[in-house]
Amino acid sequence: MRQEVDAAIQQQREQQRPPRFVDPALILRVQMSGLTMEQDWEGLGLTVLSTDDDNTLVLFASTYDLEEFRARLDAYDGPIPDEQQNRRYAGFVDRIGDVGTIEPRDRLGVRAREDGFVNVDDFQDDTEYVVDIELWEFGPQATRRTLAERIIRWVEDQDGELYDHYSGPSITIIRVKTFGSTIRPILAIPQVAFVDFPPEPDITTDPPEEYAIDDVPPVAPLPDDLPVIAVLDTGVNDHPLLVDAIVAREAFPAELGDADMNGHGTAVAGVAVFGDLRNQLDGLELQPAARIISAKVVTDQAQFYDRRTLPTQMRITIERLRRNYDCRIFVLSLGDIKANFERGRVGPWAATLDELARELDILIFVSAGNRDPRGGTRLEQAITQYPGYLLENGNRVCEPAGAVNALTVGSIAHSNGLGPQHLFDAHTQAITEPDEPSPFSRAGPGAGGIKKPDFVDYGGTLVFDGVAARLQRAPALPNAGVLTTNADFLRQAVVSKTGTSFSAPHLANKAAQVLRRHPDASANLVKALMASSARVPEAALRRLNGVAEAEQDQVLGNGLVSPAAAAFSDDHRVVLYAEDSLGMDQFAVYQVPIPAEFQGNGRRWVRVSLAFDPPVKRTRAEYTGTRMNYRLIRGCQIDEVFEHFRSHIGEATGAPDMQSRFNCALKPGPMRRDRNTLQTSSVKFTQDTVQYGTDYYLVVRCVGGWAAEQEVRQNYAIVVELEHEAQVQLYARIQERVRLRL
Repeated sequence: MRQEVDAAIQQQREQQRPPRFVDPALILRVQMSGLTMEQDWEGLGLTVLSTDDDNTLVLFASTYDLEEFRARLDAYDGPIPDEQQNRRYAGFVDRIGDVGTIEPRDRLGVRAREDGFVNVDDFQDDTEYVVDIELWEFGPQATRRTLAERIIRWVEDQDGELYDHYSGPSITIIRVKTFGSTIRPILAIPQVAFVDFPPEPDITTDPPEEYAIDDVPPVAPLPDDLPVIAVLDTGVNDHPLLVDAIVAREAFPAELGDADMNGHGTAVAGVAVFGDLRNQLDGLELQPAARIISAKVVTDQAQFYDRRTLPTQMRITIERLRRNYDCRIFVLSLGDIKANFERGRVGPWAATLDELARELDILIFVSAGNRDPRGGTRLEQAITQYPGYLLENGNRVCEPAGAVNALTVGSIAHSNGLGPQHLFDAHTQAITEPDEPSPFSRAGPGAGGIKKPDFVDYGGTLVFDGVAARLQRAPALPNAGVLTTNADFLRQAVVSKTGTSFSAPHLANKAAQVLRRHPDASANLVKALMASSARVPEAALRRLNGVAEAEQDQVLGNGLVSPAAAAFSDDHRVVLYAEDSLGMDQFAVYQVPIPAEFQGNGRRWVRVSLAFDPPVKRTRAEYTGTRMNYRLIRGCQIDEVFEHFRSHIGEATGAPDMQSRFNCALKPGPMRRDRNTLQTSSVKFTQDTVQYGTDYYLVVRCVGGWAAEQEVRQNYAIVVELEHEAQVQLYARIQERVRLRL
């Protein structure tokens, strides 16, 4: 082990880097067996930069001497103390496997590797590149900024150009344009985590097909209390159906202009305002659910602006819109197609969205991403191997859809995509039926293995065309997409579109309906209410029959949201909710009233949903800084509940279950839900439950991870829904109980 450490130090000393960056800073990569022992390493004066699921740690030391670590090795190597059976520090040292360092080539990012860059020498001396340089979180923000400024000066001294510098709470990224001869030495700087090419959005431009409808109803007058949705996209044009709903049109930065030259943003905005226009064409008026802000963040060439990093652009855009317009709903139907979610780790874009969602108490909706299932000679497998390919590794959600505080939206089909002209056409075959997973929708998991997507909504489908040997979609096949507003409205007012880009604003439209009903609700509460109302369509379950439930979660999330059920109670269905916060390793107990009408025979359900927004660090295997869970207890006294959970404070992350006769068997169970930041489960009763009493107790527990060191309080929202199949007066009975308590 000493030899491996010495070799790592020597290897790092020999790496060629500019003299101004020659310092005794050291990066070690350590493979652990079993536990990663992060606290032990940090107790030796080392900084844990990264942890992976395979128990590999990346450690930072400010000096080469590693005095404390070597002292521990010496103690391990010495005589065994009389009072001990094992060597000193054996529990720590015996777990250490290989020790090495990070090679410059290890710092090449995922997009660079996708483009064929596997070695440092692939950067050519006289070729200019635009790259993002990301630093490890090796010290405080000010320390990281200082090193970033030194790198910037080095680049400028070599006739390079600074495009952008972002230094956030945990992320530091520099974007520069410079020669390969300048980039290669930067790859040898210990504190540099990754050097990569900028992201590219997954926007496709399809010319609209003629789609004529005889009459589009006029737009109803917009109520003053409609929530505002910001569409971060290619811009939004002054479409006649949208113009009254547009609060503002801005570009970030301003030189992008505000016109939608691509058409993607105007189509996304139409779904955000109206949902699928097909559902409103038979009415007297189109009913808008929201106003919109057009926030153009993409160039007219459908590329990200190369002089800004995405963390910079996202933070400036979202903070300004939140401050200037009190906007609380944001739609990002964009993704980085070359940065598929890799080994449970998110990128800077997703981490920035997670930070902003927590800091600003906002809802951010992100599309899961799109991937055509098959091509070339395997095209027919789009039918024959559906839905199995949805779970392929290559179909994992792409950046930033792995975010934990943002809501990721996958797609389900609104129809089979076929029109009347295909009734007797054997060459054109449907892949899906209504409410089945769209064949292009990407699947989870997200950061730390959490359930992704969070929800699904309608985004269209694909159709197999044997004659053309291609998969057809909207707008070429209008029935395969959702109907929305067309940017080139003078030529054609509406257009059909396919993709998760349109399922995300579909869900934002529903969130606006919930927020209008509950304008003071936190983002956590809106998420919990939507989760409580969501159901996985029966058609989707039938299609995925035989697929493990945990894998179904990664395709369908929590299901399809009902905005009416999320916003309202009914006579026989009552929604109770609370917003609160807990310190690390604390718990709260909520009394759930169970009236007599709910205790008799008949089918009835209790559903529990929890939403919270933890702090995050993208370099840790444990991406979220806190965890939360809940248990529903029945048939015992409140004092017993408090005593049981008090006695288990400080024990691991799993909730300490009471005896099974007291636990309501909520499904999905703890193993499937406890790791998620948005959790929902339910229990169904059919028999008499009078013996369990008139009160159940919901225990909500906050478990401190690495955030415990920050002494943070975790905000959350909890929702309990009681529903009886019979039309009993549950609402009136529970309302009486609640009023008596007050």
